[in-house]
Amino acid sequence: MRVQLKPGWRHVYPRLWPLNTYCVIECNSWYYTIINDAGQPVPYNAKAFTIVDPHHPSDWVQRIDEEGDVAYIPEALQEPAHFWERFHDRDREAVRKFRAYIDKVLTEPDPSRPPPTGNRYVRVRQAPAEGAIEIVVELDCDGLEVRRVERFANGKYGCANVVFTCGTAGPTELQESGSDPRSPVRDGGEGLSEAEFEEIWRVGYDSAWLDEKALNAAAPAATK
Repeated sequence: MRVQLKPGWRHVYPRLWPLNTYCVIECNSWYYTIINDAGQPVPYNAKAFTIVDPHHPSDWVQRIDEEGDVAYIPEALQEPAHFWERFHDRDREAVRKFRAYIDKVLTEPDPSRPPPTGNRYVRVRQAPAEGAIEIVVELDCDGLEVRRVERFANGKYGCANVVFTCGTAGPTELQESGSDPRSPVRDGGEGLSEAEFEEIWRVGYDSAWLDEKALNAAAPAATK
């Protein structure tokens, strides 16, 4: 995954250059840990960046911290425990693992990188009495929905693909909207890039997944 600093954030992060492309090695919905111009891994506000390449390497795994935040990090950098604290303390094993991983990322192509899909990405904003106020979908070459993200007025999200749905705000499911000529998603709405869609999907999925997890955890307590 690679990002570029937005020009308007240059004064916030003066040691980053907007024209440079930075490699993301860890992220969640509010920060990216990137390799900066000094070659160091540093966390930065995710809002400061535009995604250039949304591809998540095959070795990224999901990690949930004590506060329930979902992050994605290379499996190789999960050990030893408290990896980043050890790295910044110059722990020999942590530094060795970091350098080995970065050398691999910068020199070896990722065989899991998928070819371009040719899919389209559309966002529709609406003001219904109830239901989603924003719908973002991925459409295949036949106009059929592949993934759908819905954002609701209460700030909650729902996500769906051909395998699963998640979220607590309402039933979010793939629709025939991609092939229905009457649907605003088919020919209307705002076109998005793949990178823009992937960022919306990641934020929406993390939020919907955590809401569903919290609801499931509360259910047993309510029956006591």
